[in-house]
Amino acid sequence: NLLLKFRGIHNSHYIGVNRLRIFHKKTEIKYQIVAADSSNSENVTKTGGWWATTGQEHFLALEFEPTPITSIGLWCANAGATPKELHVISDMAWVEDLTSLLEGLANDTSR
Repeated sequence: NLLLKFRGIHNSHYIGVNRLRIFHKKTEIKYQIVAADSSNSENVTKTGGWWATTGQEHFLALEFEPTPITSIGLWCANAGATPKELHVISDMAWVEDLTSLLEGLANDTSR
């Protein structure tokens, strides 16, 4: 699992991602987008299609077979719609811990 966090946009009011490619050396890694924070997130999560959303901070959560990542390619709709920062978070163990904690709290009938 991988979390990609985008922060800032160079010269636009939206981020426009046409294609995202992830590689191990020269081999492209196939992935599934399991979550995206936008009004058209269903388009990108179900079809891998174009993802455009307004605002300064966004994320995409990806799922794929455990494979070391050596590079990420990001193709955007236009030069102005590119993110200023891309943060790659590959250690997602904390999400599983948090999910277990929240599920435990939700199922706690002693309150």
